[in-house]
Amino acid sequence: MKFKKTLILFVVLVFLLLIAYLLERPRGTIQPLSLFPDFTIDAASLIHIHNRGNKDEAPVTLVKSGQDWKIENEQGFPADSELVKKALESISELKKANNVVSKNPENQKLYEVDPNQGIEVKVSDAKKKNLANFFVGKTGPDFMSTYIRKADSNEVLLCEGYHLRSAFSRTAKNWYDLNICKFTPEEITKIEIAEAGRKLTLKKDKENWQLTDPNQQQAQAKKNLADDMANTLSRLRAIDLLRAEPDKFAEYQLNPPARQLTVFLTDGTDKKISIGKKNDQNQYYVKAEKDVIYLVAQYHVDRLNKSFEELKEPPPQADPNSAKQPTAENPAATGEGETSDAEGKPQDGSAASTTAASTGSVAGQASFGAGQPTAAKTPPAVAAPQAPEKEKAK
Repeated sequence: MKFKKTLILFVVLVFLLLIAYLLERPRGTIQPLSLFPDFTIDAASLIHIHNRGNKDEAPVTLVKSGQDWKIENEQGFPADSELVKKALESISELKKANNVVSKNPENQKLYEVDPNQGIEVKVSDAKKKNLANFFVGKTGPDFMSTYIRKADSNEVLLCEGYHLRSAFSRTAKNWYDLNICKFTPEEITKIEIAEAGRKLTLKKDKENWQLTDPNQQQAQAKKNLADDMANTLSRLRAIDLLRAEPDKFAEYQLNPPARQLTVFLTDGTDKKISIGKKNDQNQYYVKAEKDVIYLVAQYHVDRLNKSFEELKEPPPQADPNSAKQPTAENPAATGEGETSDAEGKPQDGSAASTTAASTGSVAGQASFGAGQPTAAKTPPAVAAPQAPEKEKAK
C-alpha cells in the first residue's frame, strides 16, 4: 500500500515537471514579413514624394544617375546621397507583424494616411517596376513609431521608426547636396593655391607640411594652420546652390577664378575648387566639379585664404636660459673678469695689471697708453696672486 502511494506521487511529479517544461521552453519566434518583399535599396532608381497635406509644396522626384542622385524638378541639382540612403533604408526596415491598428477606411484620416493628408511615397526600379507605394502618416503615441498604409490596402500599420516622417517630409531644397568636397583630411597629399598667376604649394611630409612660395622659396609651414586648411577643405559645405550658367561665371569672378585651390589625393586624383567674389551677404561664389555654383560662408573661405608669411613657421628663438654657465675653467662667464671698452681695451687698469702679471706679459703702454713698458714681477706661488708693485723707471 505504501509503495503504491509512492508510485502515484512519483507519476504526479513527473506530470507536473512535464507541464512546467512545456510552458517554459523557448518558443520559436516568427520573423515579421517585409512590407514590400520586392524592394531592395540597390534596385531603387526613382523616388517620387508627394506631401498631399501641404498644397503649396510641389512633389519631389529623385532620380538615380550612376552612383549619385539628382532632383529632377530642381534643374537636376545633386541630391544628398546620405539623405537618400537613409530614406531607402527606412523603407527596407518596414515590417508587417501584429501591428495593424485599423482596417476601417474611415479611420485613415485619423491617422493621416488618407490621400488628402498623407505623404505618398512611390519607389520604382530602372524599368519603372513598382517596388513600394505607401502613405506616411503621423507619429505614433510613443513618438518612436509612425503610422503607415500601403497604397493598395486599407490596413493602417503602426511601424517602428520615429524618423520615417522626417525622412520624407522634405521640400526639394532640403534634398540638396551642399557638400562641396567628399574626402578626408588624411587623403590629402598636397594643396596648390593659385591667385593672380602666382602659385603657393603646401605639401604633406608625414605629420608636417612643407611650404613653397611662387619664387620657389621653401619653408616649413605652421602645422596648425595647414591642418586647419585640410580639415576645412574636407568638410567644406555650402549654404545654398545656384544654377551654373556660363554667362554668369565672369560676373561671379569664376572665369578666370579669383583664387583656385587644387587638392591632390592619395589615390592619384585631384579636385579643383574655384573661389570667386563675395556678395553683399558675406557669401562667396564657389565652383567645384559639379555643374552648380555654391554659396559659401565667408568664415570658411577666410580659413583657406592664407599668405606665405601667414603659413610660414618662424625660425626658432634662442633660449636665453641656454647661455654658457660659469665654470672654474671659465671664470669670465661670471662677468667678474676683465672688461673692455668698445675697442676691446681693458677698462680697469688694476685688473689689466693683475692679468698681465699672472701671465708674465708686459704691462704699461697697452693699459694706460703712456710711459715705458716694465716687466712685472713674478707672483709667489700662492693661492691668489698679489698685484706687484711697479718698478721705478731708470
